[in-house]
Amino acid sequence: MRRVGDMFSRGLISIACIASCCAGLVAAEVPPVNHGEDITQPVDRFDVRVQYETLPDVTRDGKTYDDISQDTLTLRSDLVFFSTPNQLALRFDVPLVRNNKPDKDNPDGSTESGLGDVLMQAIYVRSFDARWAGGIGMRTILPTATAEGLGTGKWQLVPTVAVRANLPEISRGSYAGLAVREFVSVAGSSKRSDIRKLQFEPQLNIVLPDRWLLNFSPECAYNLETDAWFVPLDIMVGKKFGTSWVASLEYQYGLVTEDDSYNQWVEARIGYFF
Repeated sequence: MRRVGDMFSRGLISIACIASCCAGLVAAEVPPVNHGEDITQPVDRFDVRVQYETLPDVTRDGKTYDDISQDTLTLRSDLVFFSTPNQLALRFDVPLVRNNKPDKDNPDGSTESGLGDVLMQAIYVRSFDARWAGGIGMRTILPTATAEGLGTGKWQLVPTVAVRANLPEISRGSYAGLAVREFVSVAGSSKRSDIRKLQFEPQLNIVLPDRWLLNFSPECAYNLETDAWFVPLDIMVGKKFGTSWVASLEYQYGLVTEDDSYNQWVEARIGYFF
């Protein structure tokens, strides 16, 4: 009986060891938290984004308008095809815009609302190893705005390249990266200003405990038409809930405003990953 007891005890110990190893393997296979901010780690998603921004003053016919703001409700959907290391990511943004920006069709700066300029994007993503990934593709912005003050009036092509390095030394899911875009107007209303600018977006994403996120992604722009810079301060705080839901709040403030895009803006997001 003692021998049987020893065998039973050894069996329990063996089972416990195997279970512990399996649990470790399962834990090791859990992917890092992805909040959907990395262009080189695309996810199937649907976002609802609400943005409020204060705009630069406008002077028309000797009168200065100094209380200009814009609200934008953006419906965004991303679709990802194929699996790593080679993926194709598509993105579609439909903005609904409201502002009181004065222009030739709205000289008194009355509040207008309607559809803004629709955005479409296709990016090829390549994961090189556990740390490095990159992407290259094209964004197209369509002049679909229903009023002059709600869009640019120009068809735009936006070639895009991006690179990212994971930073597991900070935490799993943290990374640093850089995205570079060139906005070029190729057609549209001859009465509207041409668009030609470079955008540099350095990124630092830190995953905090309990699926919280701290992200810095300032979209710095150099206007090639006017030889002017726009450099904002940017900070985002967010959290992922379960495997499918994410929420975030982002704030940007113009630090260098040679090319006045906006004074400051805040955006709230609720996203569903599927």
